[in-house]
Amino acid sequence: MKVESSSNKRADLLAKLRSAAANKPTPAYVNSTRLNVYASPNTRMRKNHQIFIEERKTTHLTTLVKPNNVIRTNLPWGSFNGSIVELGSNYLCVYRSTEFEISICTFNPDFTVQPNSIHPIVTNVHACDPRLIWHNNKLLTFFSSVSEGFYFEHIRYMNLTEGKETIRVSPPELKMRQKNWTPFIYNGDLYVVTSICPHVVYKLDLQKTEPYTLEGKSGKRISLVPPYESEWSSVWFHDQFLRGNTNPVQLEDGNYLSTFHTVVYDNTRRCYYNGCYVFEGKPPFKVLRCATRSFLKAEDACEPYFRRSGEVVVTFPMAMIRKGNDLLISYGDNDSIIKILKTTVAEMLDTTVPV
Repeated sequence: MKVESSSNKRADLLAKLRSAAANKPTPAYVNSTRLNVYASPNTRMRKNHQIFIEERKTTHLTTLVKPNNVIRTNLPWGSFNGSIVELGSNYLCVYRSTEFEISICTFNPDFTVQPNSIHPIVTNVHACDPRLIWHNNKLLTFFSSVSEGFYFEHIRYMNLTEGKETIRVSPPELKMRQKNWTPFIYNGDLYVVTSICPHVVYKLDLQKTEPYTLEGKSGKRISLVPPYESEWSSVWFHDQFLRGNTNPVQLEDGNYLSTFHTVVYDNTRRCYYNGCYVFEGKPPFKVLRCATRSFLKAEDACEPYFRRSGEVVVTFPMAMIRKGNDLLISYGDNDSIIKILKTTVAEMLDTTVPV
């Protein structure tokens, strides 16, 4: 079904989304397991936050947030980590409505929610942090899931336009927990960045599936073309694994701009800092530039806590839309609400240096 920016087409899409939603609650043990794991962070990642701040606040911990360039959406409090795409003059947003459930809504041009546009879409596979993208006039979402167990967290995909079932994307041979894959379009084909440093990019073939077996259980997954991999040396101020945030957007010169985050521990609190990078607009998608300072920092989070009070100080970018030199970046504030940062390509690139 082709989705266009008319009210009839939008109504058809939302009808399919409603029919695709399964009303299945999240088992209590999943949430308690997740909290218990986060209560004991990896000691390698622990740092004294105040020392970290003092060492970096004048040169590295910067922000593009200004008094008048952030919009607080009016989604229900507790909605967080939402991705946006354009739908005519409006926007579609897919977001975490609970800890492990995903909903969709339609924003007006001013990012107010259209009446009766909120609908659950994924409630039965313990879904987290959805990324949203248009591909061949179909609306697709990619998200991480712990449906096969917390330590087997993996990426799943769903065609929202056709209301199809979710299907695994991550190959089972990737043993580490898989999160924060970011989709983008190159030459009309769909790709995902699965790692930033080293930079690893897979091409997806959504028309093919392959069987897999994991811990004695069988299933099917999307076929992946062998990846492009390129090594590079990070210049980011925090020596930690770079984790993906927003979808890459193509710039006027053909290269792609995308974002990442790292986490600093202040005792048991996790503090999130966000940077950007640029990679070349053709295979093997080598990284060209990387931020040396943040465009959105933990201290920009200002919402009261809906959940995880005392556990996180977090701004979490999820999606980026480019309109000429202007950028719209959707992000979660303290896992409590979704906000929109208005900035520019030039301001983002100004935080980067060649690598």
